[in-house]
Amino acid sequence: MHCINLLSNGDKKEFVFCHKDISLTSHPSALPSSFLLEPNASIMKAGCFAALEQRFGIQQLDKNSHLFFSDTDISDFPGRRFVIEKTTSMNKRELKAALAGIERANITVRNFPMSVAELRKRLKLKDGGDCYLFATTIADNQHQLFLCRKTE
Repeated sequence: MHCINLLSNGDKKEFVFCHKDISLTSHPSALPSSFLLEPNASIMKAGCFAALEQRFGIQQLDKNSHLFFSDTDISDFPGRRFVIEKTTSMNKRELKAALAGIERANITVRNFPMSVAELRKRLKLKDGGDCYLFATTIADNQHQLFLCRKTE
């Protein structure tokens, strides 16, 4: 199978895998590492998450989040790459400390009980800027936020 992501500059990124790789078992990660990786849309639709883990030596945070973590930056990863700067739960005190000085953020929710609009309103953040906030559910149904910066 070929997952092709067409870029705005006319280039394309391709991820090729065998159909048998889809049935590989994914191994959720206990704790995130230094880098958060978000696969391209074509890979998300193909559902080849275990193939990504095997090929790049990365792990998913949770089988329903489809967010991956790595100790090193993987420049040829087929998707967006972020440096994790902070992690926080939805605890009010933790949130206040983690979001201190942040007025704008690009928010993504995966396997999370709130929509982007609801979370943005609750956190009182405007859209945009160079901060990326990923909200997801981890083990034991705990909600976790990852504050990140995009890598180049």
